[in-house]
Amino acid sequence: AQVDKRNKEINTATGYLNKIELTFFPNTNDSHEQILISNDIRYFHPLTDSDNLAFRFYVAQNITDEEHIMFLQKAGSFTYMRGYKTNIFLNKFIGFGQFEWRKKIKSWYTLCPFIEFGTIGASINNQTRGLFSYGIGNYFPIGDASIRLELGFAESNSAFYFGFNHVF
Repeated sequence: AQVDKRNKEINTATGYLNKIELTFFPNTNDSHEQILISNDIRYFHPLTDSDNLAFRFYVAQNITDEEHIMFLQKAGSFTYMRGYKTNIFLNKFIGFGQFEWRKKIKSWYTLCPFIEFGTIGASINNQTRGLFSYGIGNYFPIGDASIRLELGFAESNSAFYFGFNHVF
């Protein structure tokens, strides 16, 4: 189920999205049936013609007793908890929030400082690791898309990312 009231641009500037998903993965030769539930909330608020605040809050839980590595929640990637090594933490539950200030400096350049915070564990009631990262994104529009160059920092690690369009 979802409600999507975002503007329909490649890099969203206004509106919100709330998407709740219940996903079933059937039995396979090496795993039991897996059930995942998640809620993804995104909100975009323009401040001026060149400034935009973007927020994202996400929670996901594997509610199956039998764990399989493919269906565990992962922390650290180029789309959330930037700065951590990719998939450095695995468990059945993840919750995180992201905040970005998207500041258009020139028609060909947008600066995007970000802060991210989260937690990972067996369940919402059993957290094993708190997470925090921050960094700076640089976006260069090309046609209907943007090239993304980011530097993220987390604990004693940093990471450089190359991608397309905003993270969310």
